[in-house]
Amino acid sequence: MHRDYAPKGVKFYYIYKYLAHAGARGYVQPFTLQERLLHIQEARRTLGTKIDWICDAMGNDLKHALGDAPTSEFIISPEGKVVRRRAWGNAAQLRRDLEELIGPAENPTDSDNLELKTQPPPKVAPKGIVKRIQRPGGMKPLRVVPKTNPDEQPFYVKLRPQADRRLLSTGTGKLFLDFRLDPIYRVHWNNLVDPIRVELQSPDGTTATPNPAAGPQVEEPSDVDPREFLIDVKDWKYQQPIQLTVDYFACNDEQGWCRPASQQYEIHLSEDVDDGYYVTPMAHGGVWPSFRGPSGNGISTARNVPLEWGPDRNIKWRAELPEPGDSSPIVSGDRVFITCAEEQGRKRSLYCFDRSSGKQLWVRTVEFDKVMPTHKTNPFCASTPLTAGNRVVVWHGSAGLFCYDHDGTELWSRDLGEFRHMWGYASSPVFYKDRIILHCGPGKRAFVTAIQLASGETLWQTDEPIEGDGDLNEDGKYSGSWSTPVIARIDGKDQVICSLTTRVNAFDADSGEILWTCDGLRGHRGDLAYSSPLVSGDWCVVLGGGRGPSFGIKLGGSGNITEDSRLWRVERNPLNIGSGIFVDKHIYVPDAGPSTLRCIDPKTGEVVWQERTSGGPAWGSLVHADGRAYALCRNGDTVVFAPHPNGYKELAVNSLGEPSNSTPAVAEGEIFLRTFKALYCISTADADGGVPPAQSLRDASP
Repeated sequence: MHRDYAPKGVKFYYIYKYLAHAGARGYVQPFTLQERLLHIQEARRTLGTKIDWICDAMGNDLKHALGDAPTSEFIISPEGKVVRRRAWGNAAQLRRDLEELIGPAENPTDSDNLELKTQPPPKVAPKGIVKRIQRPGGMKPLRVVPKTNPDEQPFYVKLRPQADRRLLSTGTGKLFLDFRLDPIYRVHWNNLVDPIRVELQSPDGTTATPNPAAGPQVEEPSDVDPREFLIDVKDWKYQQPIQLTVDYFACNDEQGWCRPASQQYEIHLSEDVDDGYYVTPMAHGGVWPSFRGPSGNGISTARNVPLEWGPDRNIKWRAELPEPGDSSPIVSGDRVFITCAEEQGRKRSLYCFDRSSGKQLWVRTVEFDKVMPTHKTNPFCASTPLTAGNRVVVWHGSAGLFCYDHDGTELWSRDLGEFRHMWGYASSPVFYKDRIILHCGPGKRAFVTAIQLASGETLWQTDEPIEGDGDLNEDGKYSGSWSTPVIARIDGKDQVICSLTTRVNAFDADSGEILWTCDGLRGHRGDLAYSSPLVSGDWCVVLGGGRGPSFGIKLGGSGNITEDSRLWRVERNPLNIGSGIFVDKHIYVPDAGPSTLRCIDPKTGEVVWQERTSGGPAWGSLVHADGRAYALCRNGDTVVFAPHPNGYKELAVNSLGEPSNSTPAVAEGEIFLRTFKALYCISTADADGGVPPAQSLRDASP
């Protein structure tokens, strides 16, 4: 029908509503938007269709709006009216509807001449090996929340807990734990080591048996069958979740690895009406929608990311930029956005490029008639833009905050006032629910604010008290914060955590109220903060700028938590500007001076190792993708290393010969990298090898 009626102007879409995956013969539950998109890619490959998909940003709004049946059909008029609706798909009836509404097709396509190039799901290991558990009938899925950060290590295995009617109604009954390998990762169980192990930590007064529980011993070296457990639970109270830890080994033969995984879930005694993990769309506006990626922590779940490149290798395209800049690219759908300034900041621009070709699609320039102060190493337009849905937001400092659609149409703008500091501005906006969170400053005026994405209206603003003249503190030492906030859920509340001049604050994301503060950033050079806080689970590590202090916090509490929750403090840390990454319970930080990297234990502040790299000093932030960490150096080298507490292992050093102070973006197996001269797309797919002819922005389409 797509072949017959698309030429007549009918648009066809698949809607991602349910989390069923045929390759798993059941349900798997994506924990990130990127996992959902990978499932869609796999479905397109398997079905052999080019029909577009529509997927919401993990809120499941489409599912609820369009009905809860696993499959359904809707015909919507150009005016937006639903003219036909069915709970289950019926191809024959759909054709009759289209014939009635549009007219008959001239040469109807039938199954004999369809010739779809379908592909079966890839076979990674045998199945049908492990005997299935006979579970009670009428079980309902329970709400489950991953407690381990899925951006740090993918959940290769997905849990779907189910409860019988008695357990749901009385708190005593059967709990069925269903662990399935997620097909997008193409992994199998490693049966040559200890089997999967599950341990439940129950609330006081609740019992669960057997606990711990181990999976079956399997003679086959590998398989892809589900691992199932039937647990007897007694006296489970509705508002007290069970904590579950699962340990297993996953192997990927294509990539040649076997990895241990230890991951935690929180299971609630409430029916999961979303049939899968629900998250707010705070950081899922695109594949790399904002500074430091989907979760603001530099972690990507992308696979097949390039390891090596150079001027004559794995360069998909190169687009020239008119002036140097420190902002980073972002990626959304088929578009790449970057900022750049000219004429000493009198012209501040947002550029949009086609993701596949590097062609400039449009540029929007704001003219500002004042020459504001900044440092020569921090050109204007240092703030990275943000994309959410079909909108892109850019903060041009004193020139204002602007919102455009993806075609470059200005939707609204805001004058937030002047921000005057001798070293300029650099903090980037982040997205939460329906709003933009922005740390404005530094200077005599500084504040954290939430602004409505749809209208540009200020929802809340919390001012930061400034001691001194904005450039220097009251003691005549340097002062300023350029930190981009991060959003974390702590004690059931979404919090905006931001490093300020002398301390770190956590704001209520909905109201702007300061929930807690921890002192300790005042250092020997003054009050400086450049990097974002590093948050994972219950831990937060804050690093001051200019080789200032660093400290670790056990999250939780309210008010000034310095005495109770600050576990350690180091007077001088090597970090100068860029942010580190949290990987497998350790943090890794770049060093802008002697070209070194450090691994730090976040619980103690102890330096696990420190090594000099083969690259140069790095001002950009670290990025983690495909099991590797990427550090873009100021000389244009990118150092790739394997982050592990056992020691430093350098994997590659890739040189482009062009300086950079930026942070790479990673999206669907491609790296987008900004130098002082150009924007690059680095890819092992569809890359001809060398650098294509550069496109001059001045000759490009407006």
